[in-house]
Amino acid sequence: GSGTGRPSPARPRAAQAPRHNGQRGGRDNRPRLRDRPSPSPGCARSAHASCCSVEFELACAAIKQLKGPVSDQEKLLVYSFYKQATQGDCNIPAPPATDVKAKAKWDAWNDKKGISKMDAMRIYVAKVEELKKNDTG
Repeated sequence: GSGTGRPSPARPRAAQAPRHNGQRGGRDNRPRLRDRPSPSPGCARSAHASCCSVEFELACAAIKQLKGPVSDQEKLLVYSFYKQATQGDCNIPAPPATDVKAKAKWDAWNDKKGISKMDAMRIYVAKVEELKKNDTG
């Protein structure tokens, strides 16, 4: 041996790559992007980019759950604010007066011209809340 009694100086070891517990290819276990839930499922499904107010999304779902009867006038009102909130000002030509239902819907939406999408959303939510309170079902 060397006979000096001193341990030999430690040589720096080559840095080793971290081991992957038996996995090949170095893949880690973090969830991939497509595995993660989307931040707001309602928005992801919605075709309308402006439809991302949580309250508005909830109101859109809640109105379908109403059990009691809703008058045609209230339906038209809710419809018109929904259209204004999601589409903005009425941008389609008026249907013929002979198509009574379509004309009523068009008139209701067209009456909301000039109301901002955000204001229309707020009014829609308030109207749905009111209908929920009065729901007899």
